[in-house]
Amino acid sequence: PLSPPRAAESSPLSPPRAAERSPLSPPRAAESSPLSPPRAAERSPLSPPRAFERSPLWQLEARVASVSRRLNETRSCSSNPAYFDAELCSDADWQAREQTWRDRVLAWERARATDHYQRTKFFWLDRKYHGSKLRHPEDLRHVEMDFFEPEYSCCSEQRLPLAAGRGPKWVCGVGAVRAPCRTVSLGSKFDGSFERAVYDVAGCEALVVDPTLARNDDRLRRFRERLKGAALNASVGIRGFQDDQNETQNATTSLVPIDVLLRDARVSHVSFFKADDVEGSAIMMRDLRAMCLRGEVTIDHLNLQVASRSAAHPADLADLFDAALDCQLMLFHKERNAGGCAGDACADFAWVSLRQARNIHHSCTTDPSFI
Repeated sequence: PLSPPRAAESSPLSPPRAAERSPLSPPRAAESSPLSPPRAAERSPLSPPRAFERSPLWQLEARVASVSRRLNETRSCSSNPAYFDAELCSDADWQAREQTWRDRVLAWERARATDHYQRTKFFWLDRKYHGSKLRHPEDLRHVEMDFFEPEYSCCSEQRLPLAAGRGPKWVCGVGAVRAPCRTVSLGSKFDGSFERAVYDVAGCEALVVDPTLARNDDRLRRFRERLKGAALNASVGIRGFQDDQNETQNATTSLVPIDVLLRDARVSHVSFFKADDVEGSAIMMRDLRAMCLRGEVTIDHLNLQVASRSAAHPADLADLFDAALDCQLMLFHKERNAGGCAGDACADFAWVSLRQARNIHHSCTTDPSFI
């Protein structure tokens, strides 16, 4: 009884064994105090579950937040002197119209994502999935075109020229455009009716770019003679397009980015920008977006013929509309173009800039004769 404890035994007064812990002993390195920060593998009680972080709902909210940030940067009453107008920026009625547009943009973001999820159980912009998995299961081959509808109602919308066919385009407030002004037109197929109408109404000189015209010298000469106040370039194409402009280029055709074309032509403001028969609209718009964000170009009207096959994934089409938003453009008109592509694979979209819209707002509300 008086012998010391064996090595394997422990006296009540002996210190705790390595495997035992006193209630008052400090926490081990692997243990954590209630006040210690969470381990790397642990998550805050307020953080969303991991499964939620890539769920369609999470992706929707992230998308809406991104668009909301863009909207906050596209205000008409900008600190930039090129956009500031003291009278119109203090116009409460116009400010209400602009806010209505912003609300509609966000409402459409939620509506298109919700509608698509209900049909497919996927988030429509998730690049993790191939584009074919993100299409509606029913026979809507070009459903992406149905996701984008006008968000702004132009008070002075009209078609130039007043004629049927593929040449005329919808514009907003052409009566407020004053010379000197510039039209940039990509693609024509020997139809210069829009460029001539803009010249007659507003006196805007046009730059027409279409390398496919060079294949027919006689028609090219007659077409050049019919154009009014226009410079025709039939020797270059826009890099990135996948349409006839590149597929049928001849040996003298060179491909340039849209930013190089505009810089070489010394164009920094475009009153009317039109692109027809192009399948590289998304690529072109990414280049225009970069120019807009750098302050190198401003656009008052944008008319695009968009082909669904130009977007390998629905997110590519969304990028096009994001680029228009970054250039301070509001979508005010859309129509299917059955003549531009087989079936319903094409649609014509028309945007107007915040600056143009706010400039004509006062005329629409005070001058009954203004159209």
